[in-house]
Amino acid sequence: MKYRRLITMAFLSVAALGAAEQVVVRLIDGNPTLLVDGAAVPPQMFFNATSDRRLVADSLAGSFAAGGIHLQQIEAVPDWSLDFAEVSADVARSRYAGLEARLRALVAMDPEVLVLLRVRMSPRQNWADAHPDEVLTYQDGTRIFHSKWTACHSYASQIWRRDAAARLTALIEHLQKTGLEKHILGYLLFTGWSGEWNFFRQRRGKLPGKRYAELSNMAVDHSPAMRRAFREFLREKYVTDDRLRAAWQDPQIALDSAGPPTEQDVRDELPNQLNPASSCARAADYFACNARQVADALLEFARVARRCSPRRINGAFFGEFLFAHI
Repeated sequence: MKYRRLITMAFLSVAALGAAEQVVVRLIDGNPTLLVDGAAVPPQMFFNATSDRRLVADSLAGSFAAGGIHLQQIEAVPDWSLDFAEVSADVARSRYAGLEARLRALVAMDPEVLVLLRVRMSPRQNWADAHPDEVLTYQDGTRIFHSKWTACHSYASQIWRRDAAARLTALIEHLQKTGLEKHILGYLLFTGWSGEWNFFRQRRGKLPGKRYAELSNMAVDHSPAMRRAFREFLREKYVTDDRLRAAWQDPQIALDSAGPPTEQDVRDELPNQLNPASSCARAADYFACNARQVADALLEFARVARRCSPRRINGAFFGEFLFAHI
């Protein structure tokens, strides 16, 4: 079943109509305006959710083009194979065959089409299996699992950032080599639950209801990657053990051993978690740290996209409270 909808979006940075040279977003009369080769274009587009190359350019998609709406969105999955860096150029190209076929079908249907790619920055589960310390982790050490197609990476994982940046680069370079990027509006960077840069959700599977509720409602990442990032954050903020102990009102805590708060700590202090008062300082520090990790990762990928494709826009769905930790 195809789930599609017409959406109007505001874009975050720069890229563009039919074989466009440049797409940018600029303020005109105080309003963010999408410009394609210098001409203002209403940012109305068709969310073309199918991954079937036979359906992507069907009569529904064609009706939007006939109505003068030439902007579309489709999903693009980079090559998350573990042998990504080892395969031949021919094999690497073949892994984009599905995306290429969908784009060519859209161009054949509408020569003026410009496509916003929803780029999945989350790896597959086999990546998580290879990097267990980089996976979103519950306080008892349980690693969060979504599906074999989506690994629940920690936002603090430097390995994930490295691998995702390399794959984003390869995707953009492939589109440029094939000449298809002239029909790309830009790159919408997706990760997290529904691609919105929030926490992934544990899959229900055969988990008992209580256990599923614990894992699916978690608010704190206890992965080794996040623990390292949190301690670096605390060293930068407090510098000395004495300052940390005073802030947290805990004479036993130390910069080298401090960890994130428990789920119960967070829920007990939920109304005050952004308050720097000592009673909830640990939770406030954790959420500030996590917010930095999420934002830093997004900005890192946005810089990659801008560097590789300076004439195309890039952005993200971003800005939720609590479970996005900002």
